[in-house]
Amino acid sequence: MEILKKLQRQPESVRKLIVWLVAIILGLVMLFFWVKIFSRRIEKLEKENLGGKFKLPAIEFPQIATNELNLLEEIAREATSGAFISEATSANNEE
Repeated sequence: MEILKKLQRQPESVRKLIVWLVAIILGLVMLFFWVKIFSRRIEKLEKENLGGKFKLPAIEFPQIATNELNLLEEIAREATSGAFISEATSANNEE
């Protein structure tokens, strides 16, 4: 109780400084324990080897023949050149 009365007699700036120092020290202690516990959990996960537990399915890509690729390139060129659009509008005008 003597310590509390001595603190109460101190100026406000000294009391604020003491509160901040206590808060910082407690925060550092809590941070230390958090890091310690976190590192133990990481080590535990590494020992369990989680990478071997999960097997992702293989992705199969379809094989595309070169003639199909050439056809797709030709369609893309026609679409970007506007020839495809002019053919479509002329077909609509004939109907």
